[in-house]
Amino acid sequence: MGHATRHPLLVSKVASNAAFLVPCLVAFTKGLIATAALTLAVAIVSAFYHLSDETHLRWLDQLLALCLVATNVYMLAAAGIPLPNAPVAVLLSLHALYHFYFRGEDDWQWHCSSAAITICCVLAHTS
Repeated sequence: MGHATRHPLLVSKVASNAAFLVPCLVAFTKGLIATAALTLAVAIVSAFYHLSDETHLRWLDQLLALCLVATNVYMLAAAGIPLPNAPVAVLLSLHALYHFYFRGEDDWQWHCSSAAITICCVLAHTS
């Protein structure tokens, strides 16, 4: 008694932010400290945003997500739009957008796709 039961959807939205730890570690090991810090900030702020029942930090969650998108685009452009990273990142972006716009932004696959996109972009930039 007295324990609040968390809805499984909320748990998946918060837990799926752990996917951002992988590109954070990849960026860190490749020497992209600012990208690693941004990716970690995205994971932390997004988790707190979802834990607040999406009532706090929305503006910061969206701002950091846009910064990560811009960083990913920059890394691909700076790498000369390399194969196969760029097409894979585009396909993952389409997958992410499908889940965001057609399945609802509460779908955990949105976070996982976004993390995978960042991995592709970091690897393209450092290869």
